[in-house]
Amino acid sequence: MNPRRVVVTKQELARTFDLHVNTVERWIDHGCPHVRLRPGLVLLYFEEVTRWLVAQPPGDHHPLTLLGAKAYLARTAEDLAAIERELAALVAMNVVDTACVPEIRRALRALAHELRRRSP
Repeated sequence: MNPRRVVVTKQELARTFDLHVNTVERWIDHGCPHVRLRPGLVLLYFEEVTRWLVAQPPGDHHPLTLLGAKAYLARTAEDLAAIERELAALVAMNVVDTACVPEIRRALRALAHELRRRSP
């Protein structure tokens, strides 16, 4: 089984990105990949959703949501460096509250550690 092929509900996805479930429902209405098993039960493949998010036009989603998606998809130290630069640019433009930055950087460092651990 592919460990990256994680299946989530709308509610789990909303919690992961710190969003309201209505936002996830709007994403689905606008083409976010999903599987509707029955009325009221929608499942989403997390990696497919993150790829969809990153492919959306600029300005369609909150910058931190996009950074989270990009971080999930990161596979190299260069990917993480690009995310760190993007975070610095968002802080410089006052898009991101500076109080959030230490927590975001901790998450990026943890991801960098995980990437190094997985590297051959």
